[in-house]
Amino acid sequence: MFTQGTCLKKELYGKIKELMIGAGWENISSDPTNDFDVMYSTGEAGDKKLVVQMRATAINGLNSIEDTNFATASLRLIGSYTPGTAGKAGTVDRTSETWRALAIAPIATTATVDKETQVIYRYDVNKNRIIFNIEYPLALNLSTTTFYIGIPDDTYCSEPNSRGLLFVTSTSAPGALSVLVTDSAGEVAPVTTATSRSVLCQLSPKNPNSAGSYTLSEIFYGDSSEGIRGKLSGIYALPTQNVLTGDIIVQGTQQYLIVVNQNLGNDAFPSKALALPLGPVS
Repeated sequence: MFTQGTCLKKELYGKIKELMIGAGWENISSDPTNDFDVMYSTGEAGDKKLVVQMRATAINGLNSIEDTNFATASLRLIGSYTPGTAGKAGTVDRTSETWRALAIAPIATTATVDKETQVIYRYDVNKNRIIFNIEYPLALNLSTTTFYIGIPDDTYCSEPNSRGLLFVTSTSAPGALSVLVTDSAGEVAPVTTATSRSVLCQLSPKNPNSAGSYTLSEIFYGDSSEGIRGKLSGIYALPTQNVLTGDIIVQGTQQYLIVVNQNLGNDAFPSKALALPLGPVS
């Protein structure tokens, strides 16, 4: 179930870390200057070793979204991390892993949003994953951005340690209509770098239907080797017809908030329109 808050754009990166830690993740980085933030979780079932390396700067290590008006942080799906002694670098499983853009606004990496801008953020976070949506003031003419970091609650292969941790984002995604996963599923030999899996989704041909009802589509991911590997639990897709960010629709006894993302570059989600669960109708 999604919760909403407000903060300044410069506070977004800290807010993401704060929410993850509040849900049970730990920042295990022993050297924040060089190793940055290393977020770790044993998962909802306590049987995982989920790890993702994050920093407030872009993929080139410059222009922090906390201290400047730029709007791209970055992350790496490193597989594992062993902390060193305090102040000393830890051991990263895959030091050659590529830094990936973590955009907090649908703009080019050279464009800016004033760091003092107040934004609305929406989130659903647990020890498995965080889903985060950001909405800017209408005057900026920017639609929302959504990203998903972690392992879904619903997986259909074995995902030992951090193999199944994935990254999905609506703007500047590593690939179009595909999730980036740390490693192969447990039944398959490991790989040396994060790889993509296609997004699989059947959108309604028309929304709403003739009776005025909206249909939400679940989002799966997989490939021809592993088959369906998992489902992006906690979020749904729908066509962009007849919906705007902020709309609330009801299906049965449940209500959902609609966000319509804007993307620059690749969009990993199957539709710009996403439905965020708000819980039962009161």
